Amino acid sequence: NMAVTQLQGYSDKSAAEFENAAQSFANNFSDRQKAEVQIISHDGRIIASSLGVIQDYSYKGCPHKENAVNGTYECEVTHDTEKLFMMTADMLDSDGDIFGSVRMAVSQERTLRQIFYNAVFVIAIGFVVISLIFVTGLYFLRSILTPVKEITNITKTIASGKFDTRIVDKENNQEISELCESINFMASELSHADSVKNE
Repeated sequence: NMAVTQLQGYSDKSAAEFENAAQSFANNFSDRQKAEVQIISHDGRIIASSLGVIQDYSYKGCPHKENAVNGTYECEVTHDTEKLFMMTADMLDSDGDIFGSVRMAVSQERTLRQIFYNAVFVIAIGFVVISLIFVTGLYFLRSILTPVKEITNITKTIASGKFDTRIVDKENNQEISELCESINFMASELSHADSVKNE
């Protein structure tokens, strides 16, 4: 936590110096649109808030400090019908005693709304990618199936005895062009064999 790191050095300073540093940090807190940060003195008094207004919150349902892990504890509270997620981190002096705490409050509604927007964005990107894959696949499928259907129809015509029928190669695809040349060669050989037979 940035606040704990910055204010930790004030454990051996006077209460006034700690309060000034806390108010300076709160006033310059850059993410105040996303969260509120409060600095709390060792006696539980809120001495600075990034909102500029000191608000205290009901701690019903919050764990006691004895249950905290590494001096950090989290809870959910309701303030003016708005649900908040709060995290508090204690600042310890050189003797290991708490000389203050930093409390961060974030609106659950705002957080859930941001998660929802992110999910919608990811789904929209996924839909665009899937659509592009589908359209591209359809294009390539048609570029292969259309000439193959034409070749099939012409080979049926040749098989029915019309040996003078030829395939006009309209494709840039090398394999299909080679197939067309082979079928045309076969048709000309069949035509030649048929004319020799009829003589």
